[in-house]
Amino acid sequence: MSYVSVVERGHFKFIAKVNCNLSKMKILEYLHRKKQQNNHVIQLEGTCLSNLGLEILLPICQPIQELMSNCKGQLWQYHWLAEDLISGFQFLHSHLVTHRDIKPDNLVYSPEFGLQIIDFDVAVQLDKDTDMVDDVVGTEGYVAPELEDNQGLSYSLLKADLWSCRWVIK
Repeated sequence: MSYVSVVERGHFKFIAKVNCNLSKMKILEYLHRKKQQNNHVIQLEGTCLSNLGLEILLPICQPIQELMSNCKGQLWQYHWLAEDLISGFQFLHSHLVTHRDIKPDNLVYSPEFGLQIIDFDVAVQLDKDTDMVDDVVGTEGYVAPELEDNQGLSYSLLKADLWSCRWVIK
């Protein structure tokens, strides 16, 4: 179980997730080390060890639903947000990272960077872009059809991510 708190470092405030899973931390560290980072994937600000366990520090952002709450509509109506989401996916997939749970709850907004993809709890780093799996991960309503009725059949993680992206943009 992870715990979230707000941490102040100088003039900046961060979200500190305590006891997050190690695979999430490794993926965020891996993406953070890339020379060509992407503003549309949440940036790991740092890690530290506290008396509660390992903490990862992430910037504080506004949930995307709050940004859109004043207007009735879908993400596609905010074409710049859809472009940000696609850019974030291009970055992740170019580094063979698949998110596996794209939904509005896992998208945030910051005035500096626009839309950002968050929550890499079930993300996976692939060995090659043709890797297939048979486990079912994701949120109902945003998963690819092959996951909804999965009976142990293998599917492409990258293609499943793209399906989820499509449903978020729709």
